[in-house]
Amino acid sequence: MTETNDADSYNRLLWLRRKYWEQAMPRNNNNSLAPEIQKEMALLRKINLKNSAYEYAAAYGFPVVGNKTLDTIDDILDENLPARCVIKPVVGHSSSGVYLIETKPDGTFYCHMHKRAFANIEELVADYKRVRGTQQAGHALRDKVLLEEYVIDSMGYDVPLDYKVYAFKTGIAMVMQRYAPIYLPKSKWAFAFYDAAGERLGNIRLGVNKDPAVELEKPADFDEIIRVSEEFMAITDVSFVRLDMYSSTRGVLFGEATPVPNNGKERYEPEYARIMGEMWIASLKQLGIPYDV
Repeated sequence: MTETNDADSYNRLLWLRRKYWEQAMPRNNNNSLAPEIQKEMALLRKINLKNSAYEYAAAYGFPVVGNKTLDTIDDILDENLPARCVIKPVVGHSSSGVYLIETKPDGTFYCHMHKRAFANIEELVADYKRVRGTQQAGHALRDKVLLEEYVIDSMGYDVPLDYKVYAFKTGIAMVMQRYAPIYLPKSKWAFAFYDAAGERLGNIRLGVNKDPAVELEKPADFDEIIRVSEEFMAITDVSFVRLDMYSSTRGVLFGEATPVPNNGKERYEPEYARIMGEMWIASLKQLGIPYDV
């Protein structure tokens, strides 16, 4: 592994992660990767699937969002849905195909993510299929879907805030707090960034917080988000993964794990890209994983 400490090291490592991720896909039948990288990719691929990530986290005693895996979206038609629930694909991105559903007294369904009403469950299923049909090759929503607990946000947001924890084997670099309902244009999505001690970092990610709809504040259980994330990484031998956590009315909940955030395209201010790059390199060294940095 070549030494580098420049400001672009996180971006370089993220690009390599995406490259190795693609090479390690079973369909590519590529055995040229170092065994240590193949091992890391195999574990990352397992926890990239939301249902598998829940099983993995729950097996180690982490609090997770209540969930049930269904083979296809059509299986929703046979479910006795609770008054509130979430429907989402086992693999997806940018909240595509995610529905935060509330059943109304008249039997109709209201989606808080989209601020849209559905006359019946068949109409919602048809909309999911429509969304799935618009996905680009390589990013299509999977057949399997999750029927999940509707997480009630600890601070009362209609769409729960998610806490994207940049978790390295050597520690937590930072947390991105996000409010991103689909009914708002992306320019209105709100972001806040914190270091592991809970100090506000300013707007360190490029291209976000253009005209946020709300002003975000740190949750009371921020330290618990960090503790759960650190414990998750202590038992998970990967150099880096972004963890999604929720601050809910029943405590901190594990949501998902993202091996290649924003498909490898996200960018941070040079100083924080350097900090995260250094943590990633230190984590690779600790685990003996030979990325070609």
